[in-house]
Amino acid sequence: MNNEDLKSISGLRLQAHLTNNYIYKDSKILMVVKKQYHNWANELMKSGLIQELIKNKLFPETKINNTYTQVKEELIIEQELISFDNYFYTWTFDMIKDAAKTTLMVNQIANKYGYELRDAHLLNCMFYFGKCMHIDFDSFVKKSSSNNWIAYREFVESQVKILQLLALQPNFEYQKSIKGMENYVPDKIYNSIIEEKDRISRHQQISISSLKDIVSSLNLPYEKTMWSEYHIDKKKFDTSRILEIINIINKYKLKTVVDLASNAGVIAKKILKECKSIESVICIDRDHQALNNLYSNLENENILVTFNDLAIAFSKPSIKKHKGELVLCLALTHHLLLTSQLEIDTILNIIKEYSSKYVIIEFMPLGLYAGDINKTPPIPDWYNDEWFLNNFLKHFNLLEKKQTEINRIMYFGEIK
Repeated sequence: MNNEDLKSISGLRLQAHLTNNYIYKDSKILMVVKKQYHNWANELMKSGLIQELIKNKLFPETKINNTYTQVKEELIIEQELISFDNYFYTWTFDMIKDAAKTTLMVNQIANKYGYELRDAHLLNCMFYFGKCMHIDFDSFVKKSSSNNWIAYREFVESQVKILQLLALQPNFEYQKSIKGMENYVPDKIYNSIIEEKDRISRHQQISISSLKDIVSSLNLPYEKTMWSEYHIDKKKFDTSRILEIINIINKYKLKTVVDLASNAGVIAKKILKECKSIESVICIDRDHQALNNLYSNLENENILVTFNDLAIAFSKPSIKKHKGELVLCLALTHHLLLTSQLEIDTILNIIKEYSSKYVIIEFMPLGLYAGDINKTPPIPDWYNDEWFLNNFLKHFNLLEKKQTEINRIMYFGEIK
């Protein structure tokens, strides 16, 4: 095995106690089991637990594969690498809820084989498009003689309490704040917000079935927002404008798309249906209601739902950006320019970070026009098509430009 093909895993995710983990050729996770834990790994792989989890699509494909090493004493576990790394702070409410259900389900199956999860935080879960999987091989240990689950306290703190708080308000700012307490919800905050009858104790264990009932009962309250019902009328997206985008994707045989400000994913679903070359679409938006609706209505489509606010994304350079061969930025730049008042270079740099090659960006020449020219706010003198084109050309080579509607000019470009 060539060391140049290996990348050591850094950060919290997949840093293990019992194995040393590497990414191999950006396609596999290789877990080199520490010598003192060989018996544990062999027994776990022979138990049938991992195979049942894989069969139920609750765990990535995993097997022993020592062909990667010439050293007979080494034990290597090979695991499928999930294509797009994703973290709980980018998930919608229903995704976090499904992650909690997955954790409980995996632990119950583990119990059948005499094992249990020794940790139960959200970093152990990842979404493969619409399906949540437990990904941590290292977290399975032999079940103790006690009936108590050793990870109970962590599950309550990092999943149940978080869900209880998230279920109170759907707006972006509130959801983002609550997610910042993912490892521990301070008692003072929890007790002041959650009614006494609904509080879950981290000290006195309740049954797994009771935990499942509590998680299942929690739902995101509906709150109509400016954009929450934008994609309800799907027919308004059967336009020549969308056809232009589909034609470009088919012409260039593109495989991956990132849809910025995707709302409920109507365009993403249409692209997956109409473009044979497309393998996946990543949908990014900050409207929790719209995104939650998208996730809840996935029908085995290769769509990864990601919760993020592009207006503040420039202040978080440490967050890994998912890239697509094509980035769509439709009917968004006017909001970022005229409402959020971001600089044009900042906006184009944000868009560029999500693309490996091409972009389609719409410029709205009438600004915040919403169908009635008499009620449209005035636009600044500098805000015009020529100004936008000059700035676009600093970042991209223009391949195509077309006015598709009265307030939409489509720019198709390639990163310089």
